[in-house]
Amino acid sequence: MTRLQIALLIAGISLVAYAGADERVQQTFSIDVPSQPLDTALNQLAEQTKMQFVLYSQEGKGITAPRITGTLTAEEALSRMLSNTGLSFTHLDEHTIAIRAKDSTSTLLPRPIEGSSPDIEQTPQKEPVRLEEVVVTAQKKTELLLDVPVAVSVLNGVNLADNGQVLLADYASYIPSLQVTPRNGGNEAIQIRGISTLTVGGLINPTVAVAVDGVPYGGSWNYSFAGGIPDIDPGDLARVEVLRGPQGTLYGSDSLGGLINFVTVDPSTAGFSGRVEAGTNSVHNGAEPGYNFRGSLNVPISEHLAVRASAFTRQDPGYVDNPVLGIKGINEGHDSGGRLGLLWRASDTVSLKLSALYEDATLDGESAIDVPTTGYPKTLGLGELEQNAAPGTGISARITQAYSAILNLKLGDINVTSTTGYNINQRAQNLDYTDFFSTTTAPNYGTPDSINSFFVRNNKFDQELRAASSIGARADWLLGGFYTTERTTDTSLATAVEPISGAGRGVYYINAAAATLNEAAIFGDLTLHVLPRFDLQVGARESFIHEDEADVSNGLLENNVPVTESLPKTHATAFTYLVTPQYKVSADVLAYMRFSSGYRPGVPNFPAANGQPLPASAGPDMTYNYELGIKGSLLDHRLIIDASAYYIDWRNIQLPLFSQQAGSGYTSNAGGAKSDGLEVSLEARPISGLTLSGWISWDQAVLLSSLPSSSPSVANAGDRLPDSPRFSGFFATNYEFPLASGVRGFLGGAVSYVGDRQGDFAGANYDGAHARENFPSYAKLDLRAGAKYNDWTINFYANNVGDKRAILSSGAGSGLPYVRYFITPRTVGVNVIRAF
Repeated sequence: MTRLQIALLIAGISLVAYAGADERVQQTFSIDVPSQPLDTALNQLAEQTKMQFVLYSQEGKGITAPRITGTLTAEEALSRMLSNTGLSFTHLDEHTIAIRAKDSTSTLLPRPIEGSSPDIEQTPQKEPVRLEEVVVTAQKKTELLLDVPVAVSVLNGVNLADNGQVLLADYASYIPSLQVTPRNGGNEAIQIRGISTLTVGGLINPTVAVAVDGVPYGGSWNYSFAGGIPDIDPGDLARVEVLRGPQGTLYGSDSLGGLINFVTVDPSTAGFSGRVEAGTNSVHNGAEPGYNFRGSLNVPISEHLAVRASAFTRQDPGYVDNPVLGIKGINEGHDSGGRLGLLWRASDTVSLKLSALYEDATLDGESAIDVPTTGYPKTLGLGELEQNAAPGTGISARITQAYSAILNLKLGDINVTSTTGYNINQRAQNLDYTDFFSTTTAPNYGTPDSINSFFVRNNKFDQELRAASSIGARADWLLGGFYTTERTTDTSLATAVEPISGAGRGVYYINAAAATLNEAAIFGDLTLHVLPRFDLQVGARESFIHEDEADVSNGLLENNVPVTESLPKTHATAFTYLVTPQYKVSADVLAYMRFSSGYRPGVPNFPAANGQPLPASAGPDMTYNYELGIKGSLLDHRLIIDASAYYIDWRNIQLPLFSQQAGSGYTSNAGGAKSDGLEVSLEARPISGLTLSGWISWDQAVLLSSLPSSSPSVANAGDRLPDSPRFSGFFATNYEFPLASGVRGFLGGAVSYVGDRQGDFAGANYDGAHARENFPSYAKLDLRAGAKYNDWTINFYANNVGDKRAILSSGAGSGLPYVRYFITPRTVGVNVIRAF
């Protein structure tokens, strides 16, 4: 479809829907009532719905109402508020509703709700057998998870920290259709619903967008090395939100497959509080134990101002040995950092939230295992968790900085939000390049071993300004503008080194590059309340992208003559859209259809080589998502279901190609792929204290056309996309029970299953000669147990209990077919937590 066709389709649907709005039987309202005593909650609900509620005098004692948010009728909001309370309601007239116990025979006169009630004696309530409601910001506003017509999964940050799952790769299997694949040099490739980069090491623009508190994080194109994943320590996280499917309209570039949003903990003016945690862990074949210390403190300065500060440090034990160099646990990791947040609520109409996050992570060596392979004698004789890398290689360091300022203003009926973000992603790493350049270093420097050192820095600034309001009870609208600029500098230094001591023999190659990307966009979103239970959401985004890059290199490989190459400045536009009809089957069940799209910015190419011209750039590629979903809570909130079926059409894919005439690689748009599948998630609380949860997914992600002959990879139509399992699943259970007076125990476990996958397409390496690899399916078991007493918690955990050696990926795509990356071996640990 063209932009004009899409715009006309949206406009036509909108007009028809808006015209039908007069046929509503019941009016809907934008409801936001916080959890509080029932009397107070009913009073606020009355103000927001223009209804009058009457409560029989003795019926509401000791009851606390849950938080109610969303676009609802008065009856729907009241049903949620009274759920699991033993109260029911009846209409006295068109504008008045009476509330009393379901089995009540009381003849007491009803009491109108006109404000806060007199003090009443609180009576103990039996623990409800119901699931907690989860709040998300997936659509750039605070909503209940079950009210959002998007496939969203949420993980609690505190739970991740307590269970020793501190890296995104540790908990990726807890999310449907999310894969995190390690790559050579400490890189990671993220994909959702099978939409992968289709290249090596993440050197093509990423397909999953990343945000911190809704602010885009990391580089959005290939010259920033696929963005840099911020493995934020979960002690600083309120939650991790994973949105599946293209999210280009609200979140912009790189969300071809979805979005990962790290939501940090807000300061609170409610009171002084804090949390401290200390723990230790051990991994199979580990050289020494790991440890972690975390602490956070929330300080309300006044009723309008609060500050929250947190800090952490941890050591992740290494489990890979290098017997040639005599080093055990070569992949030991160290991570430390902290966050400072400030919240100022100047008035009911003005608030400002400032946040500064800093994290410094180092890895002493790569978590790569060498497998004996014919033709690579350096790997022969190694054990199951060993490697033979050149001295000084595999070392990496990453510094993450994320700063943001979020200003909220209420100007009459219009809510204005300004979001300013600035983040810095710095990476340094040493890679073993012996297998690539030994024929160069051996005759010139007298040693076959070499190290290539990379230093990458990405600075990214974002500014978004948006306004949102309602048109009476008929519609909600949002309109915004966005601007980002990012600059990446990349320096690589190749050095010949002694095989054992690592002493340098000489630098044979230097490369320095700088790249800049600027993007501006306008976007809008309109939700029409067509009928009491039917809404229609439509949205669009137009993005304007500008890129340029310059490169300077010298050294032996360039005959010691400095070479300067500049990429042409490129300009491109990308148009994305969103159409989501949604129907409230009941107050607690939502059915929806979703038509959405996503894009990546283009990739500029170096100019002609050997007198042969190359394409100036690859343009943006696009995904188009067609989805049907249903989500809701059943059985008095004891069961939650979230299911979606989808088809994603991926067009004009950005692919690395090679020109024989020019003797140079370049990027171009070629062919297409598709991903279709089904995801079903369930969560249940059958009895008090017991929670069961799980999901299954099926995905068929394949090429729709063969790769062009100029591609260094070989693949045909129907071939599966790399690293994408057809089947995967997850099941978890947690049970809390009384142990003694004031002491509660808990037991839990989780089983994750990842189906078989295929690696990079055949021939996707530097020498162009390897067969495509198959990675077997695997299942992993995690267990936890502990106890809570007052403010204290002790948590024991064991991850990968069966000590599986499941392959995540290999180095074949990088020309290192003997390298394997496995899941982390069995890890056991304990954490002690004190909250106050």
